[in-house]
Amino acid sequence: MQRVVASLAVVASLALAARPARAGCENTCDVVLDPVSTTPTLPACAQATLSSQTCLCEVWLMLENSCATPLDTVDFGFQGCPAGGPCSVPPSARNSVALAVDGDGKKQWLLHVRNDNTDYALSISATVANFNAHPSGCEAGGAPGRKADPVALAVGLAALVGLVFRRRRVLPGVAGRGG
Repeated sequence: MQRVVASLAVVASLALAARPARAGCENTCDVVLDPVSTTPTLPACAQATLSSQTCLCEVWLMLENSCATPLDTVDFGFQGCPAGGPCSVPPSARNSVALAVDGDGKKQWLLHVRNDNTDYALSISATVANFNAHPSGCEAGGAPGRKADPVALAVGLAALVGLVFRRRRVLPGVAGRGG
């Protein structure tokens, strides 16, 4: 019973002492995205959506094509396409591209796609703050703003060390009881 209680104490104190992990990101930032505007409006079968990744401070454009014809890029490419050249999103497919961010402030991109012989301009904008605020990496996991509790960590480590030494003391006695 003592082992169970001690084990629970170790686990609880280490959990309380947990810090968010650093993922080793090159840049971090906070990104607020504006909706994509298109001129003319994309057909209902094509969608352009934005997302952001604060760990690498990137804005992602995803194109989803439910049209009967391909959605061709005009002045940009996706990963896996010929070096920065145009490529297509076939019917019933999607693809995305990362748009690099280089600092704080309002960022804007103008990209072009073509569908069924019609060109569409995609206006993308985002507001970036705290660029490279955590250059050693982004926080992953843990509660936001939560700091490690050194007392809980010390209690957990002491309990763990106590378990190891108690087990070493008890083991020789256990072997002698059988005979």
